[in-house]
Amino acid sequence: MTEESGTLLTAARKLAGRWSGEARVRAIAVGGSVAAGTADRWSDIDLYLYWDPPPDPMPGDFTDEHEIRIDQTEIDGISVEVSHFTVARVEAMFEAVLVQCDADPWKQNLVSSVATGIPLAGQEMLQAYKARAAHYPDRLAHNMVMRHLDFSAGSYLRVLASRNDAIRLRDLLVHDARCAIGTLLGLNRVYQPHPRFKNMPVLYGMLPIAPPRLEERGRVDARLAPLRGGRVARGDRG
Repeated sequence: MTEESGTLLTAARKLAGRWSGEARVRAIAVGGSVAAGTADRWSDIDLYLYWDPPPDPMPGDFTDEHEIRIDQTEIDGISVEVSHFTVARVEAMFEAVLVQCDADPWKQNLVSSVATGIPLAGQEMLQAYKARAAHYPDRLAHNMVMRHLDFSAGSYLRVLASRNDAIRLRDLLVHDARCAIGTLLGLNRVYQPHPRFKNMPVLYGMLPIAPPRLEERGRVDARLAPLRGGRVARGDRG
């Protein structure tokens, strides 16, 4: 655990006390880089609040179709992101991912957040969720692999590189990287921790089943010439 992670975890425990008198908050956890132990000087605190029943009305408005309210604020000089979940929503997402084997990245993100978060309150409820998430379904692994087998044709990448069509080439390289990581998540039975593949250096460490030099292949420098970038992404030497 980094020094910053320890400092932010201590701060998160103190912040959790702000909701200690709210009976409808069934559990509180801290997630993100703090829970992973990889926080740095740019990191914030990701707090997860689990409501049952929800306040009437729920704090603020839901931010999107996933019915998760996110408040971003600064407390005691620390940037804090507070995500409000209803227990009913968590149950629905666990049903979708663990029973229906839905590979939707947003639904997996919620399951991953619950599975990897550090409980600060409501430990019994959160540990029960963690135990459920520990069993990664075979069908979900299959669905993840099939969902991401959509790689670009290598010949087309070479055409784009020869034309110096840099933007389109890099778009496809990023698309292929997403496909590769999504496939590896399924093979390794790891829930997608972020819908947009944030914190890739941490994610690489979660994938023991992986091709050689995976991190190097995924680290295509935008300043490289397009042809060189294509070679690195495909794992070619030179």
